[in-house]
Amino acid sequence: MTPFMVAIATVVLSLLAMFLGLITDRETQKILQKANVNERPKKALHVVMGILVFLSAGYDMLLLSAHP
Repeated sequence: MTPFMVAIATVVLSLLAMFLGLITDRETQKILQKANVNERPKKALHVVMGILVFLSAGYDMLLLSAHP
């Protein structure tokens, strides 16, 4: 695999992680609402990690585009 393909695969996997984190967060909110819990939990870890990986993959793509 070329480095560019690795960067694209990383972007796709990070988007998948953010999507799964969004679903997890939504389901957690539904469960807490049914249990009458007023406290809101922190964002799902999948969302935070997905955003970080997405940013790092974008940085990789910028570096690769500048490389001859």
